[in-house]
Amino acid sequence: MEKILTFDSTGAALNGEERLKAAGIPVRVMARPNALGAQCGFCLRLDPEDLARALGVLRAANLTVRGVYDMAPALGGGWSYAETPLDQWATD
Repeated sequence: MEKILTFDSTGAALNGEERLKAAGIPVRVMARPNALGAQCGFCLRLDPEDLARALGVLRAANLTVRGVYDMAPALGGGWSYAETPLDQWATD
């Protein structure tokens, strides 16, 4: 299962990608799934073990993450997304 981070804008998502890569966190940009709404067209995909550190890097860069989702294969094909409360990942 991977984690998906959503943002309000394409610029924020791409800036987040740059910041995470500079911090040595493996991340991939992907098209935002329709199931996650229509805010920004992109989101970031990363491994769960990198999530807390990634959120810390993004907060330090003043980038607001709008949602964190678990991405898992769905029964019958495709993907399912389950939102995770952001306060569960607080790094302060």
